[in-house]
This record gives sequence, C-alpha cells and structure tokens, in this order.
Amino acid sequence: MTQVSKHQKEHKKSPAVFVEIYNICDDVRILNRMVLGIVEAYFEETANMDSIKDSKRIFEESFEKYGDDPKACLWDQKMVFRYEELTKAVDLNGASVLEIGCGIGGFYDYCIHDKGIANLNYKGIDLVEGMINLAKKKYPSAEFEVCNILEQRLQEMYDYVVLCGVFNVAFDTNDMEKILSQAFQYCKKAMVFNFISTYVNFKDDEISYHDPKEVFCFCAEHLSTKIKMNHHYEKCDVSLCVYR
Repeated sequence: MTQVSKHQKEHKKSPAVFVEIYNICDDVRILNRMVLGIVEAYFEETANMDSIKDSKRIFEESFEKYGDDPKACLWDQKMVFRYEELTKAVDLNGASVLEIGCGIGGFYDYCIHDKGIANLNYKGIDLVEGMINLAKKKYPSAEFEVCNILEQRLQEMYDYVVLCGVFNVAFDTNDMEKILSQAFQYCKKAMVFNFISTYVNFKDDEISYHDPKEVFCFCAEHLSTKIKMNHHYEKCDVSLCVYR
C-alpha cells in the first residue's frame, strides 16, 4: 500500500487555496483600478477647476481695468463679425436664449439694437460678478446671473444656447468639451459657439487654439450628428452650430 506523505496531503488541498488566493488578487486588482479611477477623476476635476479659476481671474482683472468696454472681454472692439456668424444658423426671433460667458452683455446688445430681434427671451450667465452687475444695469429687460455651468444646475431649457469667445483664453480642448457637454443639455433646438482654429500662420501664447477636426468629431460622437461648421469665416475663427 502506497503511503501518502503529509506534504502530498497538503498538496491535494492546494488548488482551492490557489483559487482563493487568485480571487483575493483579482479583488485587489479591481480595487486598484477603482482607486486609480477615483484619483484620475479627482485630478481631472481639479485641473478643470484650475481652468475655470484662471479664466475667472483673467476676466476679473480685465474688467477691473477696462470696465464698460469691449476690452474688458479681451476684445479690441465689438466682435460684430462673430455675432453675425453665430446668428446666421438660427432664428432668434421670439426664441429663448441662454448665453454662457455673456460678459457685459455685448451679444444681447447686438441682437436687440443691431439685429432688431423681436421678443427675445434672453438669459446671460458669467463667472465675473462685476460684469453681471453692469449688464443688469445696462439691460434691465434681460436676465443675468453669476453662474458656473459646471457646478450649478440651471432649472430651465432654452431654444438656443450661445457661447461666443468663451474658449479663446485659458481653456484647452478637454475643458472646452466638458463645457459643451453641459451646455448642450440646456438647448431644445441648437447650440452655437465659436473658437480659434489651430490652422493659423502664427500663434499668440495668451490665446487658446483648438483643432476643428477634434472639436467636430467630439460633437458628432457625443452630442449630435446634425452640425454646421464654418472654418476661417474671418481671421482664424471657427463657428459650429450643433442641432438637436
């Protein structure tokens, strides 16, 4: 009769032990992935907050310096060509509009006084309290509010969402995509926005540039395939209208 050693008896039990160890290791790997995901999300959110803070700081300083002047929005003059382009793709007559990054109300002024748009139900939001307070005084018939679109939830939907010049300073394309994702939730018909193309002859270190192909693909994959894009309609600007 063959004798079975103590070591052989323990070896016969080892598969179950190995399975248990494997399961523990697998649980550890899952836990590590979860922790890694939380850490990555934290740093991603922190980076995004830094972009928002940078943008707010830049425009607060600019507004303090220039006050009621287009230069407060880092523009040399009223950006009529941008306003004209954004309003080509949509009919704002009798529409409700949410403008994100409204500054001192330049787009609203254009719609009412230059374009003669009737019955416009307009709301403008911005990070800079001073700009919002000035806009309220200048345009009492419109609604203005200090709001961070990534942190505060709006209660209403609007026919159109407008973002003009928002992504020209202090925003990389990833931050831009986060804001566009949030903004698109509030439009019933379309969202229109603009940015500065990477296809330029020279670059300014203080300006943010975005690849139009990357932005278009993001919108088509994550927002809607109904898109109109106009590249280099003037200077190095790009406009997009993303329809529902």
